[in-house]
Amino acid sequence: MKLLLFILLIMVPVLCAGCSDLKVGHGLESIALDCFESPSLSNSDCKDKFYDDDKTLKKFREAIEKANRIPGALDYQPEYTMTLTYRNSNQSVFYFSLTSNRDYNGLVVEQSNSEKGYSIPKDKANELRDIVYR
Repeated sequence: MKLLLFILLIMVPVLCAGCSDLKVGHGLESIALDCFESPSLSNSDCKDKFYDDDKTLKKFREAIEKANRIPGALDYQPEYTMTLTYRNSNQSVFYFSLTSNRDYNGLVVEQSNSEKGYSIPKDKANELRDIVYR
């Protein structure tokens, strides 16, 4: 019994090492991407975006939920403020960066905890690039 408990205590963190603790709530109704304004960011080509179709919302949900926690404090420059709005009018706000370079992962950071970031895997980031930069 002790051996089984020991194995479970070791295996659960190992199995969840790649798990994201970011979850998109039920009833997601829309996503707004607002260009992040910063004197240090040349963002003149940036355009605000709004999505409310199920296919796009599903892709964003999957990308966010597949994102992996980045250890340590972050030093980053967001491209967008991303607002997720739910049917009950609640909102979740994130900082969001993709860049157009398809070789990079994406970045999502909870606005309420801006030192805790998550890396969106390259394949999911590229799916989002196909939406955001088309």
